[in-house]
Amino acid sequence: YGSEVYAGQATLSWEAPSTNEDGTPLTDLAGYKIYYGTASGSYTQNIDAGNVTTYTFNSLNDGQTYYFVATAYNAARFESSYSNEVSKIIPSSTQTYTLTVSKAGTGSGLVTSSPAGINCGSDCTEVYSSGGVVTLTATPDSSSSFGGWSGACTGSGTCSVTINGAKNVTATFNLKTYAITTSAGNGGSISPSGNVTVNYDGSQSFTITPDGNYTIGNVVVDGVSAG
Repeated sequence: YGSEVYAGQATLSWEAPSTNEDGTPLTDLAGYKIYYGTASGSYTQNIDAGNVTTYTFNSLNDGQTYYFVATAYNAARFESSYSNEVSKIIPSSTQTYTLTVSKAGTGSGLVTSSPAGINCGSDCTEVYSSGGVVTLTATPDSSSSFGGWSGACTGSGTCSVTINGAKNVTATFNLKTYAITTSAGNGGSISPSGNVTVNYDGSQSFTITPDGNYTIGNVVVDGVSAG
């Protein structure tokens, strides 16, 4: 049978025969030969394993399927027929690296990736194959604006990361702010006055104070009387 050890390597093991093919006792077993190739039934290479019951092949090609049979030979170097065939797929050993996304700032938003894997949100770390390119897209919530990338990317567009090592990217989301401009006519004041900055979905209170011998005649908000 065949057992996988790691990419590029396979180990074969077998049970020693006790009889010859004609059923007579085998008394002069001297060793084994292993025949192998990359097509079933076609064995282009062979090795003399010696008188052992296990043999390890090294430096097999990644991503290739190998087919193996064994023969036993006696002291006179007469070989038996082929054993049953076994096969082994040697896996590819592509290097992988981790891409990690962090979020910063006072706002909130979502970072997604193409190819898929990052959905940050909740899934902010993914492993990708070396040599690929991952494109990150930042989508701010309605309450926020996207402030830009830092780390492995800069700017405020999409972020393209070449996977040639472990990478870290930070997306900054800022809470939206709005300006309220206030002014008072003669005979009174409003506080705070001038330009007042308020966060998205926030509120601001104002104190309107008439001077002596004056009363509040009207309060206008965005051109509409508030009474």
